[in-house]
Amino acid sequence: MRIYYSVEVVKCASENGLHVLIADGIHQLNPRSKRGSGVRMQEGQLYTIHGACGGGFEVPLLFAITRHKTEDAYMIVFGKLKEVVQSANTE
Repeated sequence: MRIYYSVEVVKCASENGLHVLIADGIHQLNPRSKRGSGVRMQEGQLYTIHGACGGGFEVPLLFAITRHKTEDAYMIVFGKLKEVVQSANTE
């Protein structure tokens, strides 16, 4: 699993009224090309979490590439986001 985020972006979102998380995933990471190359990435998903802030702004907070779509994978992703948000709020 790979998780990407920016502490600065999360901190800015927190300071600007972060109040809603919006999450979604795409389960086909590398669709087949029209030329039929047949090269495909293993199963998994790209999962993104955005935050809605005051004034109607939405900010991308975290991106995760996971091999498995399990509860444990989601717990890791949201656990990391919780850690980053708490860290941003204490700085």
